[in-house]
Amino acid sequence: MIEVGSPDAVASWKQVEKEMKQMYMDDMRQLAKIQEQEEKEHGEREFVYADPKPIFSFEEVSIAPQARLIQGRVVLPKSVDVSARQAQGQAFWKSERLAKQDAAFEAYVALYRAGLVNDNLLPLVAYDEEALKAYSEVEKRPGLVFAKQQLSPWPALAVARNSGSLLHQTIISFPSQESVMPQLRLISPFRLLWTKQVTLYPNSHSSVQVEIDHQAETAYYGDVVTSENATRLLLLSIFHGRMDRDRTGFPLLFNPVLEIQDLEDWLTGASGTRPTSTLLGHSETGTAVGIIRDLCENGTPYIFHGIEYRNPRDSKYFLEQEAAAIAEVEEPFLKVKKLPKRADFLHPVPSNISMSANAKAFICLPLSTSTTDNLPFAYAQLAMFIPSIMHTVENTLVTDHLCDGLLAPVQFQDRQLVSTATTAAAACEAYNYQELEFLGDCCLKLFTSINIMSEHLNWHEGYLSHQKDHIVSNGRLALAAQETGLDQYIRTKPFTGYRWQPLYVEDLLKEKFDGLRELSTKTLADVVEALLGAAFVDGGQPKVLSCLSIFLPEVPWRPLEDCRTTLLSATTPEEYSHFPAHLEHLESLANYVFINKSLLVEAVTHPSHLGPDPTPSYDRLEFCGDSVLDFIITTRIFRHSSSLTTPRMHLLRTAVVNANFLAFTCMDHCLFVCQKSLPTNRNGTEFSNPDARIPLAIWHFMRHSHTLELMAAQEKCHARFVELQPTIAEALAHGDTFPWTLLTSFDAEKYFSDLIESIIAAIYIDSAGSLPACERFLSALGILPYLDRVLGENLHVMHPKEELGILAGNDKVTYELIEKLDESGAKTMRSGYDIRLSVGEKELLVELGARTRIEGETKAAEKAVRLLKEKRAELLESKEEEMEMPRKGEMADTGEEDFRDRNDDDETMEDEEGWATPRENMDDDENESTPTS
Repeated sequence: MIEVGSPDAVASWKQVEKEMKQMYMDDMRQLAKIQEQEEKEHGEREFVYADPKPIFSFEEVSIAPQARLIQGRVVLPKSVDVSARQAQGQAFWKSERLAKQDAAFEAYVALYRAGLVNDNLLPLVAYDEEALKAYSEVEKRPGLVFAKQQLSPWPALAVARNSGSLLHQTIISFPSQESVMPQLRLISPFRLLWTKQVTLYPNSHSSVQVEIDHQAETAYYGDVVTSENATRLLLLSIFHGRMDRDRTGFPLLFNPVLEIQDLEDWLTGASGTRPTSTLLGHSETGTAVGIIRDLCENGTPYIFHGIEYRNPRDSKYFLEQEAAAIAEVEEPFLKVKKLPKRADFLHPVPSNISMSANAKAFICLPLSTSTTDNLPFAYAQLAMFIPSIMHTVENTLVTDHLCDGLLAPVQFQDRQLVSTATTAAAACEAYNYQELEFLGDCCLKLFTSINIMSEHLNWHEGYLSHQKDHIVSNGRLALAAQETGLDQYIRTKPFTGYRWQPLYVEDLLKEKFDGLRELSTKTLADVVEALLGAAFVDGGQPKVLSCLSIFLPEVPWRPLEDCRTTLLSATTPEEYSHFPAHLEHLESLANYVFINKSLLVEAVTHPSHLGPDPTPSYDRLEFCGDSVLDFIITTRIFRHSSSLTTPRMHLLRTAVVNANFLAFTCMDHCLFVCQKSLPTNRNGTEFSNPDARIPLAIWHFMRHSHTLELMAAQEKCHARFVELQPTIAEALAHGDTFPWTLLTSFDAEKYFSDLIESIIAAIYIDSAGSLPACERFLSALGILPYLDRVLGENLHVMHPKEELGILAGNDKVTYELIEKLDESGAKTMRSGYDIRLSVGEKELLVELGARTRIEGETKAAEKAVRLLKEKRAELLESKEEEMEMPRKGEMADTGEEDFRDRNDDDETMEDEEGWATPRENMDDDENESTPTS
């Protein structure tokens, strides 16, 4: 507070005044920026304002022959709740100005009592600090924030192992068509709730479905020391260079599935190495033989494929250089292949990576300079799988911790959904949260819209939108992820098998895994939405509600059915006991018969309507219908096919819920009725040609003020519809692309699409939340049939401007409005908008005479896309011709040499390919490809 009379009072007041002016100027600059952006997007298009100004009327009372007093009355727009829509002055005044001020003050009092303005008689959101902060988070949120480190389950496992907790065992099988692999026993201090079948990819042409025997998930009472030694033996066979040979304190143990005594005998027999000469005269073949180690190359590991008793020069399986090197050695040779270094078997080998001829061919090793492990190669194969299995166990334990902790109230049945929802694309797993986020986004929007609409029955659409934007903002959701601790469960680190090293309990007990990492705020928000999508898939709306209560507890969430009941009870059906007969045609168009007729009347009441009835405008219903429509379209796309990519899903939804597309269906969907059933004037007494049948569309039923401005806008839009309807209808029925440019030229007023969304909401509320009833309306409009066609025929739906940006690559696409001057030298757009389109520094084309700027830009982009595609096709064709010419003339002279060079270059790829699985009793001359020298 400023103390009056103090020496600094004047200076303080001046400082306050300066700050207030600064705030005012900031607001004005922000407003100017918004207006500039709107003009940039829409050009100089004239909009029909939905809400007219308050209407004042005056009543005169004579108190003397020459004296009169005036009382004022005001009626607010129909977007205002009926409880505060009308107000009357409390006194009589000598002038209309004072009477108007009195009525306006009483209107403010009514708004204040209804809770629609604050203590300063200003709009709620204008000075709502929380809302302003939320908007600031949306617009200016940081791209990256510090979040908790990714949770590691290994310290908890180490503590449990160190404390001697009861161990649990799980039997893992590896069925394969190429070879028989033994089972593996996984021993853990925690019980593992495997939720997803794990697929391993040993090489480019095969996969192994890991089978988990849930019946065998029991306590393990075997000898822990023997199990630890068996685990060490398995790991040493592959990872001996990355581990300490004497340490055995592993958090997880891996053993062959044998009884205790048999395991000890197996451990004794499988330990150590022996000379490869012992293989002579024995029947050991294929995976029964251990890894071959070349003593001349520091024990380089090889896979055994047999013994060669003839000179390597006579064998087609060996490389020439290998055969030549040992051609003079008089002894049998080992037929082997290098053991690949690949350690990540969770991802398929990329199709563009193929084995070189060197990798496919065998290598010959003398018996005298090599040894073989006593551990059969079949178990060494399983040891190669251990890093991938441990990574899967890590993900499973983290998911279990999340489901049993933070998400316990949701009670997820399919925990793999939670694992998917918390996995970012950066983790490079076989799955990520993007599809579930696509679904969860519409779930959040639907629940938020209907809940706040039922909570605030007298709020108009502006207040509702403001509140919804605050709740669903990325800033709020990212904050929710951090406040609840969800951030530590988000997986972003990719699995890198080639860096994998065995973990030890002793080390894990000493390490500290706390700390912070940088995460995108969008990633944090997306994971919250993905969990909502996972909850919907797992258990529908009840589980979504539970999930919302966890992350957004400040909102009093209620089931959608309770919200719908509240909204329905707020209507006034008794006022429409005499339902206007002509609105029955609207029910036919909606493909639904309303129980509460007032909802249908509200759905077609424009904010400008000035009728005496208390029916509100459709704004609130349109707010609700937007989320219902989005939910129906999104779930239909989500459930269509798993082959759809997430970007494709977003493109489909954007196209189908496009306002111009909805407006087109609003004008195109009609029925033909006899004109005598429709009054041609307000009194309903005059008819013209009563037997004529005329088309009747939804927009004809809109109740509005019949102002010249609004009616002129309707007529202009209808004229454009008549002109473009055949072309747009043909494109929707038979075209292979979404007609973005045509719909942009159609450029319907917003209230046409608003009518569709408000009727959807009216049906939803009246039908007890029946989505099938809403879908029948959308099917009658042709929206869902078109969506099904797009999905079934894989139509192209990307907007031309977006597609042009992709084709342009790093070059910037600019749309320049060409200024035109009239005779006086002033700017004018009377002859339309001319757009100059440039890609990079090069002008590509000019689009002339567009009705609006956005139409000009879209048409220009469409032509530019076509032009760039043609140029790209021509360039590709010319390159192919250049490549064909040397092939025809020089193949005989240079082809063989080039092939050898390519083989030499491909040697580096053999580690990316999986191992070549040894085959039992394989004949030397069969089932093998011949190497090319």
